[in-house]
Amino acid sequence: MTVYEIILYIMGAAVFVMLLRMVIQSRKIVIEVRSGPKWIVPLMFVVVAVIGITRYTGAFRIIQTILLLTYAVMYYNIRSGFADEGIVSMGTMIPYEKAGTVTLNKNNNCILYRYRGRDAALFIDPDQIPEIREFLQKKSRLKNR
Repeated sequence: MTVYEIILYIMGAAVFVMLLRMVIQSRKIVIEVRSGPKWIVPLMFVVVAVIGITRYTGAFRIIQTILLLTYAVMYYNIRSGFADEGIVSMGTMIPYEKAGTVTLNKNNNCILYRYRGRDAALFIDPDQIPEIREFLQKKSRLKNR
């Protein structure tokens, strides 16, 4: 086993853990935000897996292919939306306390909030606005009690 392969295994394990954490956070979502095409990034994982099959040899080829296809499935299952604990944006949980003032912007069809000291937006389907508004109002009332 070469140093190159060991480095790629370590990076592969780190990516797996990262994606696993994102999928776990996504499972907490109560209201999922319908976003654009989710298949683009998983398709890129599949393309890289196919390229790896033709480029590498031995056990490394099989392990990398399995990992990349697993990543594709995991990434496809990462979602954005609203959980009881906070806003989930691509598998990252932002607690409502850290999100600051959460604002519904009807003109741009998005929810505005703070993330790591910066303004952030979660774009939503216009049809979901009433449902999301009601959910956020309930959260606000519970917090103010």
